[in-house]
Amino acid sequence: MVAVFPDKLTFHRGLAPTQQRLAVTVEGEHVIITVDPPVVAPAPGSEFRWTPSPAAGWKLGSRSGSASSGGTTASAVSIPMPRVVIPVDFWPNSQDPVHGKLSIMATKDDIARTPIPNFPVEVQLDGNVDGVGPGTLQITKINFNPEGPDLMPTSAEESEFVEIVNVSSGALDLNGCRLGDFMRRSGRRELFRVPGTLELEPISGMAEPKILRVYTGKGDPSDASIVRVSLNRAAPVWNNVGDTAWIDNPSGLPIHSFTYPFPGAPLPELTEQIFAAENVSLAHNASFVSTSITAEEGDRLMFYAWGSIHINAVDTSEPNGRGDEPAPPGWPADAPPFSLIGRFGAAGNPFFVGYALNLTIKDDANQGPLFLGLNDPSPGDNSYGSYSCNVIQWRPS
Repeated sequence: MVAVFPDKLTFHRGLAPTQQRLAVTVEGEHVIITVDPPVVAPAPGSEFRWTPSPAAGWKLGSRSGSASSGGTTASAVSIPMPRVVIPVDFWPNSQDPVHGKLSIMATKDDIARTPIPNFPVEVQLDGNVDGVGPGTLQITKINFNPEGPDLMPTSAEESEFVEIVNVSSGALDLNGCRLGDFMRRSGRRELFRVPGTLELEPISGMAEPKILRVYTGKGDPSDASIVRVSLNRAAPVWNNVGDTAWIDNPSGLPIHSFTYPFPGAPLPELTEQIFAAENVSLAHNASFVSTSITAEEGDRLMFYAWGSIHINAVDTSEPNGRGDEPAPPGWPADAPPFSLIGRFGAAGNPFFVGYALNLTIKDDANQGPLFLGLNDPSPGDNSYGSYSCNVIQWRPS
């Protein structure tokens, strides 16, 4: 059996023509997968492009073996069924709706390449669809350190919350949108997904603009202009010294992120618990740079990064790197290309830092002097730019 999912990719209209990426996954055993047309760049009149299949196609082996996808392999432990993931990019030239299709062919992996019934499968591609697209929502405020108890305030304005506004030209239904923060290399943590219809009017051009506030606790605003959502969590979410919030649309496309402290924000004052704090600058052509931080078991390190690196005259990268997939073998770290990475000691194993990281030191492998670097095997080829990162070291008293 061969499965293709999803059968449609929807790219919502953003505030400006912005490249967007989704993907189609094909799973099967002992099959060969190809795509048609095998384009590398958008054909005339088309605004979609995808990774072309190799001349021999993608060969998917047995469930007990490994699956190949663009040169990478994954064991059957982490992937129940051999699969290939086909990224599809949308490059809008305007705000007008646009449509296309991706045809996927599957044959048996035998000498005759026997056709498989019900193939080819056509995946519908729809671009500039009405909905929550890139930049249409913005996080404008995080009340991360209210006066008094974070979750038991004397008034709603003193509670911990995230404030979100609609900056598009019309009302948006936020059904299926997700809000979350970053939790180390393993991921973005989802805090809330809009479970049903939640319409948010635009912040400008309306007689009564609405603001969405997502409260960590209960929250009870008296202002009629505030749309309230309560997470009803028993513990605070947002770190007082810095954190990152993000919003994705129902298709999983990033809409907006908000990091505090803001770029250039001052470091916190040292206390009995804040053992050290440093702002580290990493130039576009740097490999690893040393810091004043030396980690010991039990320490907690918090990283908050910003900036951009110009790889060449056209391509840029921010601290999270380019794409979601790890770099190919031979790169410094198992992390996205050109991302911000770190290591402990001159010979330590590199780890992903990205925009934000909360790291607790639990073993000998993660102790010693901290270095920050760029996940690039030849950084000297980059054009210009830099990353900056606030590193805060907590040590139990």
